[in-house]
Amino acid sequence: MLGTCVSLYDESGNLLRPWAEAGYTCYCFDLEGIERDEGNLHFIKADVTSASTQSFILSLRPYAIFGFPPCTDVAVSGAKHFERKLRDDPAAQAKAAELALIIPMLAQDSGSIWMFENPKSMLVHHFGPPDHVFHPWEFGGYLPENDIHPRWPDYIPARDAYPKETYLWSGGGYRFPEKAPVYCPPGWSPQTTKLGGKSAKTKQIRSETPRGFAKANFMANRK
Repeated sequence: MLGTCVSLYDESGNLLRPWAEAGYTCYCFDLEGIERDEGNLHFIKADVTSASTQSFILSLRPYAIFGFPPCTDVAVSGAKHFERKLRDDPAAQAKAAELALIIPMLAQDSGSIWMFENPKSMLVHHFGPPDHVFHPWEFGGYLPENDIHPRWPDYIPARDAYPKETYLWSGGGYRFPEKAPVYCPPGWSPQTTKLGGKSAKTKQIRSETPRGFAKANFMANRK
């Protein structure tokens, strides 16, 4: 067995799919996800903050722990709503930081490599400047020229050719992958111009992990 990889707050499974296809045993944990198995890729509906879930994750002795903590209260793109949100819950951003903190804490206990990402985010006030910054189009070259998004082709451009400033914090020996950029049309991403509201579908599409980055991440960090 090559090893085990874990991804937290992960509904799409995109980040771990290359690992699973290569023979790693992979687990995605998400409180709102649908439990299912895709070969070596297992989706588990669970509360990552619970002690029992964390104990199970540690029992897997993961080689890598990745994560996509919720960005609703910390993404700079939603800054116009911060005043209202913090008025309703002054601890909203601190709670978001606590969810992110679970990832390096579990990684430290298990000796795993780790990283978590967020769109350009107020988490800088809790974790300091990000270790890396990227846009999805900067890894589009890892996808074939005839690429079509398998899940959201009407919203996510082929080869991830869209902008989304993304912050990434990492540790435990994590290696940031080499970029392979493709042309990105100027302006906003289709996810921004075509989608509005707060539906679950909108949130899923806007937070979908770029497949090019996922492949690059695997190639840089596999054993």
